[in-house]
Amino acid sequence: MARIYIDRATVKIARIALQRIAEQKYYVDGDVQGVLLSAWKNGDKKQLFRDVFAPLLTQKGIESWSLRQSLAWFPFTDLEADFLIDSVAENPKERAYPLADVIGSPSGQFQELHAELLDKFDEHGAGSAFFSSFMSCSWMGSAADRTRSKLDRARPWLEDQRPAVREWARNLVRNLEEELKRNETPDAEESLYR
Repeated sequence: MARIYIDRATVKIARIALQRIAEQKYYVDGDVQGVLLSAWKNGDKKQLFRDVFAPLLTQKGIESWSLRQSLAWFPFTDLEADFLIDSVAENPKERAYPLADVIGSPSGQFQELHAELLDKFDEHGAGSAFFSSFMSCSWMGSAADRTRSKLDRARPWLEDQRPAVREWARNLVRNLEEELKRNETPDAEESLYR
């Protein structure tokens, strides 16, 4: 039914779909996901972000956190970096961390949006959100191997031309190197299972 009326009530239907995702916590129903993507594809993305997504993503509490985790797949980067940065600049204390959290840490080369968030809003939590996103994952096998893999991903960022990215990468690499030392101690792996 929602797909039939998506063109006439895009904002309303997107808001209902997001609320449904927030209620489901961690699980995104394929039909709801499809409706949300249809709204995004056919609607005014800036209006949807401003009127629907941003208010829900910036709420306090576990529901907002859960919603951000559930929307890690969502193509917010379809919007121009300048639009998103300007949106955060209106209220960085409330908006920087949630946006950085929902877009997640960079994969591969730092995109302009990630770099701008670090440069302008690190003191409001953008770097912390990227750090949390980068460090969280599930894995099987050696913790030391996991940390080495993360170090391999992070070290190229030390050469980035943007100072904010290099500074963030230095802190990340330092933390990973310390973690690797702990992981490589003889009892480290065994202590995880005690």
